Amino acid sequence: MRKLGFETVLMIRVTALLILCAGVLCAFENQSAITEYPVPTANSEPESIELGPDGALWFTETAGNKIGRITTAGVITEYPLGGRAQTGSPWDIIIGPDGAMWFTETLGNKIGRITTAGVITNQYVIPTSNSGPRRIVVGPDGAMWFTETTGNKIGRITTAGAITEYPVPTPKSGPSGIASGPDGAIWFNENGGNQTVRMTTEGVITNQYPAPMPESVLAQIIPGPDGNLWITENWNNKIGRITTSGLLAEWPTLTPGSVPSGLGVGPDGALWFTEWATNVNNIGRITTGGVMSEFPIPTAASEPWEITAGPDGALWFVEYTGNKVGRIPACALGMHVFYLATQEAFGGNAALNFTFSLGITTNAVWTTTLLQNGVPIQQLWSETVNPTVPPTNIFKQYPLSPMGTVQLVSGLYQSDGALICTESQTVNTGQ
Repeated sequence: MRKLGFETVLMIRVTALLILCAGVLCAFENQSAITEYPVPTANSEPESIELGPDGALWFTETAGNKIGRITTAGVITEYPLGGRAQTGSPWDIIIGPDGAMWFTETLGNKIGRITTAGVITNQYVIPTSNSGPRRIVVGPDGAMWFTETTGNKIGRITTAGAITEYPVPTPKSGPSGIASGPDGAIWFNENGGNQTVRMTTEGVITNQYPAPMPESVLAQIIPGPDGNLWITENWNNKIGRITTSGLLAEWPTLTPGSVPSGLGVGPDGALWFTEWATNVNNIGRITTGGVMSEFPIPTAASEPWEITAGPDGALWFVEYTGNKVGRIPACALGMHVFYLATQEAFGGNAALNFTFSLGITTNAVWTTTLLQNGVPIQQLWSETVNPTVPPTNIFKQYPLSPMGTVQLVSGLYQSDGALICTESQTVNTGQ
């Protein structure tokens, strides 16, 4: 059998990206080479995920009451906490300053420690009963800091297990996400208080920055690669960036009602986030300049929760109701296409104008194809690109006479034609 060439394979796969309804184009979707691995324990409700010092990804199983470990090959091992989920319910997990994994137990009201050999060595009881410990982070002082969502406090724990608690002055503030800021302070979000707060490592609150929109439900907060802090706003459906002086910028997600939740810095130098709404079910990427892309998760209504960078140039995430661990390559184009019938500003004729914020951690073949009514008309370009970290802004122009509504598919592929990621857009060029 004759082996198909790269361009033929690529054209077949581009055509396969389209969803056709009785010969009429009805929808386009961005696509990414997402891989999913089922968690062995049924209905385990995986919640948080973090890269461990052993090169594996560690995650919590809230309902399964276990700590999970997955290799980059997809091999999963589970370590029970003991007892029922109601006695533990692990929520967040991080690498501690001692090289072990530390986690919060929301219902168990404890901070736990597990070695990379899977041995749970300690479970430290939080002094405030029913405090609802949520997220945890390593602070600039070498201790770990965590939020007490129902206890309305910020906690600090040393590797020796000594716990100190600091009350939050706002009643029923519901502290949620927490981060170690680039300024050497602790920053956290208040779900109920609807603000982002700065606290010193002595436990002194110095600043409170209210969100512009009431009931934004501020969730995750992390330090970004640009020296700022980035946050997800659940009900406000935005990704926010706040400077250490409190200046806030916000970008709405591309899909309304997406409920952005988990947030992590990717190996491509962009920020990646989960869109938790069951009818949306995407993984999103935003560059530090605010350019967004979205990619659907294969499992419907999976409710993706937390996301983190792996050691393999990809992002790893957990699916709360899908009961899976997912992997998505750190690949996105940030494509936007607009058509100008006259090009006085560019000194030329009518043309398609492309802007990209292209980022990828591997070598790839970058191809863009013009289609009409779902039928490939012409390949506009095909070129090899090297790893692009951080994402690079690119402008391209393609002369085109008016021809009605067209579709553009731009993608990054492996040398054998296997998809890494693609983005699509429909454009009306007029007649």
